[in-house]
Amino acid sequence: MPCDDALAVEAADPVDVFAAYGIDDLHSDGITGAGRTAALITVSSYDQAALDAYAACFGATMPPTNL
Repeated sequence: MPCDDALAVEAADPVDVFAAYGIDDLHSDGITGAGRTAALITVSSYDQAALDAYAACFGATMPPTNL
């Protein structure tokens, strides 16, 4: 199963991200950020397929990316 392989790699999952940014309590209270947009600016390349696979493992979808 692709998600099992992806999760076997030491990387941050959504729970780790919530804790790292101090938003785990907000998420537990039902404040999820649904309907909001965030931007990530990067100077390196990325793999859209890898981002899509990561999101799919957690039942999420990636928003469209404009380059």
